Formats: sequence, structure tokens, C-alpha cells
Amino acid sequence: MRSVSFTQRVNILNFVKTLPSLVKQISKEDLIQIEYNELCESPWRLIDKQNKNIIDKIENVGEKSTKLFSGVYQGIVTGDNSAFYLYDCCIHEDNITGFSKAVNEKVTIEKELCKKLLNGKNLVKWAIDFDKTYVIFPYQLVDGKTKIIEEDFLESKYPLTYKYFTKIKDRLIARGSDKMSYPCWYALWNSRSIKNLNTPKIITPDICLGTRMSLDGKGSYYHNDTSYIIIPRKDYSGLLSFFLGVLNSNLMWFYLSQTGNVVRGGYFRFKTNYLNSLSIPVENKKIIISISERVKILLKNPDNTKLESEIDQLVYEMYGLTEEEIRVVEEDA
Repeated sequence: MRSVSFTQRVNILNFVKTLPSLVKQISKEDLIQIEYNELCESPWRLIDKQNKNIIDKIENVGEKSTKLFSGVYQGIVTGDNSAFYLYDCCIHEDNITGFSKAVNEKVTIEKELCKKLLNGKNLVKWAIDFDKTYVIFPYQLVDGKTKIIEEDFLESKYPLTYKYFTKIKDRLIARGSDKMSYPCWYALWNSRSIKNLNTPKIITPDICLGTRMSLDGKGSYYHNDTSYIIIPRKDYSGLLSFFLGVLNSNLMWFYLSQTGNVVRGGYFRFKTNYLNSLSIPVENKKIIISISERVKILLKNPDNTKLESEIDQLVYEMYGLTEEEIRVVEEDA
């Protein structure tokens, strides 16, 4: 666990991030200075002036992410993955057969209620490694809202699903507590929004070392709570590949690791609000096209480090970084 040690002079705060066991080894050369007038009621960012200048550019050049994206959303929470997940699935004309850990055997469920499911481990940079896991999702859109399928209708239209749920009914009913009640015995704890789940989106693991964002360009996948999705607003939906290129760049990893929650080993833990202060320039059509074209190639060939480097350089140019600032970012990558 890291700690922050301070010394102070008039109007100056000296600090260093270090391990508790290494505090006695701190020297004057290790200290970073920040002026008191730079501190405010907002959460403090204890970073040196050069890093602060880079972050200021990232947060103030271009349009705010809150204007570009409708939101950042965590995935489905079932309340019992063993009951709702089907593994190593085979697709038939109208049904899906997969292994259920809840009954320790293969079961067959109506295909209409089974959705391809991603977790954080399925997501690598630029690519999706789908492992044939599906989630049983007994919901439908009603007047634009995500609603549980009523039990009578579930039994009549989806008899295979209903038979399976009935077989594990006691298990499903036993979920929850006095403070955590389910609206229906076969409901998920948090189903999320069908509209969001079905839309084209960028997907990121909740914990990663370096950016590992992927593209679901057709809205083909649902995701669980070990991942997040980023959805552009309608006016910017055509820039999805461009946004992915920017968010997967070295500069964005620098930004997230400097401003977000870094856990043991340098891993970053993603949260829904971490992009709120971010800005992205969307006026330079030439750069947008250049980044988008490279991303489309990377989606087919994720191991092209040359193209990744070219995207990094375009992103640096887009934000107006100096050569020295680029060096700082590259050293941190």
C-alpha cells in the first residue's frame, strides 16, 4: 500500500508517494513541490507541475466527454452466476445448449433469452476473446424500458427456460436478504438497460494494466460487472473507432493512471466517473480519419505495434503535447 509523506515551507507543500516501509529513505531530491494556492476543495491531485500541465491539456482541449458520451455503464449482476450463466454453448436453430454449474449438467434454453456474455478476462486491447459463455436474460423491452418477463408468459412462450428455472427455484428464491430483495424469484439483481446492452459500444475491463479497450461495433455482446461500456451520444456515434483509438492510446493510460484508482502492481481500477473530466478534440477531421483507419486495421490485426505507435503520435499532436511532455508520457507507458 502506498502512502504520501509531506514536509512544508511557507506556501509550498512538498510530497512524495512511497511505500510506508521506505519513508525513512526519502531524500530531498525525491520531493515534489506543489503550491498551496493550487489546492482547493476538490479532491487533491498530488502530481508535479509537468504532469499537471499534461493533464490540463487532456481535460481542456476539445469537447468534454460528458458531451460526447451518453455514459459509462457497469455490466449485469445476476446474483447467482452459476444459475444464469451457460458455458461452452452450442447454437441450434431455436435453442442454445450449454453447461449449467447450478445443476452440473448441460441444459437447453430458448435462444431468444440467451445473450453472448463478456467478462473482463475476455477483453484484450483491440479485440474480444469470446469463450462461448451466454447469460440467460429473462427480460424484454416494454415502452422503451427493460422489464422482467411475466411468469405466465415465460411459462407459455419459453417452456425450456421456465422448466430450468423451476428446477432451481429454491436456489433462486434463497438469494438476497431483508435488505436485498429481488422483484421476482428468477430476476437478476441488476439487469441493466437492454438499449445500452444492444447498442454499439466500447468495452473495458474493470481492472487492467495499460488500456485494454475493445469494440462491440454491432451491439452483439452483453457484459457482466467485471467490465464497463462506453457509449457515444447519437451525434457522435460515427466516431466510435476514433474514440477507441484515443482511449487506447499511451496518453490515455497516462491520464487514467495519474487521476484514477491505481491498485497493487500498477493495475488500474475503472469507475463510471473516471472519464467525466476528460476532453477529446473532435474538430480535426484529418486526424479523426487517420486514427479511425488505423483502428479498423488493428481490430483485425491487434498485434500491429507500428500502427499503435502511429496512433499515439496522432493523439499527442491532437492535444498539442511538446516533445518533453511526450517523453514524460512515453516513460510512464
